[in-house]
Amino acid sequence: MPLMWYANPSASIRTPNQPYMKKHTLKSIVMAACAGLFLTAGINTYGDTSVVVYATPIASNGNQGSCPGPYTSYVNFTKSVSQGWGWKPSTNTTIHIAANGGDRPDVKVEFVGKRLDSGCSPESVLVPDPAYSTAYRFTIYFTNGVPSTNYPITLTGFDP
Repeated sequence: MPLMWYANPSASIRTPNQPYMKKHTLKSIVMAACAGLFLTAGINTYGDTSVVVYATPIASNGNQGSCPGPYTSYVNFTKSVSQGWGWKPSTNTTIHIAANGGDRPDVKVEFVGKRLDSGCSPESVLVPDPAYSTAYRFTIYFTNGVPSTNYPITLTGFDP
């Protein structure tokens, strides 16, 4: 389960499945801004790599089959070709998840691989392991309105 990041790296960590955990220090926290994306990365207490990326919502009505279906806005999470095109699956885990990082319940999350494999689901998507592609891009679709600020996605099992 990905964890949200705290300003105090020694803070007590709470997850939905575990009321309180003892104090743990995140092994690394990296803040970066590139290509309009804001990135926070670290190692959670389970040893899985989690990356939280923020991007700007785009107001645009559309409809694409059953998933994502009709939508009123979306957020693309991409990297330029020089930055690796997308996020690479980590080699130290078999779990690769892209999850809704915000508090909106009206979302569908989609992944598209560099070799055009894809998947879509409400709230989160699981990229199969072994991953077919070397890198992945993600989109979160919203069915009701446009988020008012940059919106996050949480990537677990992907390199920053």
